Amino acid sequence: TILGPDDKLILWTDAGPWKATRVDIADSPRVEAKLLQRLQKAGKTQLVTRVEVDEGKTALVSIDGQMTGRLAAGVAGYWNPGRKIATKLVDLTRQPLDVTGQEVLTRDRVTLRINISAEYRVVDPLLAVTSVKDFVDALYRALQLAFRKTIGALTLDQILERKGTVHAEAAEKVRTDMAAIGVSVSALLTEPPSGVS
Repeated sequence: TILGPDDKLILWTDAGPWKATRVDIADSPRVEAKLLQRLQKAGKTQLVTRVEVDEGKTALVSIDGQMTGRLAAGVAGYWNPGRKIATKLVDLTRQPLDVTGQEVLTRDRVTLRINISAEYRVVDPLLAVTSVKDFVDALYRALQLAFRKTIGALTLDQILERKGTVHAEAAEKVRTDMAAIGVSVSALLTEPPSGVS
């Protein structure tokens, strides 16, 4: 069995011998891997917060609101009596993001509808999670703003003439902004302007 802090258990000595192991959970909140396996097999995990991380992901662990570490793929456990354990899973694989049907007004008041697609990957999970509320939403907005700003400063004729340059300027702005929050952006593409009005 497993006893939490301040729990007691009385056993008959004649039914023994009994063996008891004390675990100091104050200094070391992490449960040893072998002990975690034993507790799982015995179904005695009520005092443990179990964290399972799939391949290609990482988990950021905070104890009582303070970030304490980062877990690789696998299973880990933390003693939870007297403390609050929270985890945030972050996918480290390359992910697609599409921004569709964005209407952009050019300098000569022509409305264009563009679709933007990007691939991104989190390279610094701690920075990505702590610097913004939602890094995917931040990327979405960065794509919107960068393309609106670069395209909105040009006339329709300039956009058609400098199509590649316009995209390169906007893409570089997005990459720089997202790198500052730990996200790498690649394969940034736009479909040709449609819906000219």
